Formats: sequence, C-alpha cells, structure tokens
Amino acid sequence: MLQYTNYKEHPDLWAKRLDISKEAVDLYLDSEIIDPHTVSYVWTRVLGYDMNKRHSYKPLKAGFLSQVDFPRCLEANMSGMVWDITTNPLRTAKKKLEITQNK
Repeated sequence: MLQYTNYKEHPDLWAKRLDISKEAVDLYLDSEIIDPHTVSYVWTRVLGYDMNKRHSYKPLKAGFLSQVDFPRCLEANMSGMVWDITTNPLRTAKKKLEITQNK
C-alpha cells in the first residue's frame, strides 16, 4: 500500500505546507495536471529506483535527479503522464530491430 496524503481531502493542510493561499490550492485541484516527460522507469531498470517509495524533491538531496514516484504523483493529484521509453543510443538501428524482434 502506498503511503501518501490525499490533499484533495485536505486542501487547507496543503496550502499551509506550501505557504500559499487555499484559493491557489483550490485552483490547482480544479486543474488537469500532466507530466509531459517521465523517465523514471529508466532509473528503475538501470539503478533500482523504487517508484513506490517517496523520494525527496529537494534539488540537493533528491536521488535520481528528483524523478517522479507514485506517492508524490498521488499527492499532486496528477491526471496523466507521458512515459518515455529510452533505448540504448549506442546501438545501431539494425541491432535495435534485431533485439526487438527476438524478444
């Protein structure tokens, strides 16, 4: 079970934690929030990044350059994401096709 705070049920708490007005939080919660560039699965595959675990969002303390994790997605009340699938840039196009067809 993911541990997170449902700020939709507690907008006052979120406004206080962010030091912003409740009206700003209400406007945010009425909006569709989409992350147009998510590559967290690269770090999951390469370095074992656990997307079920909350990671720091502080730039100097954030592991994996502050990639998205599921608890923060839920807290941010995100509506959608674009998941990027990265391939090995050093592999030739022919080799990529061969590997894809053999899987």
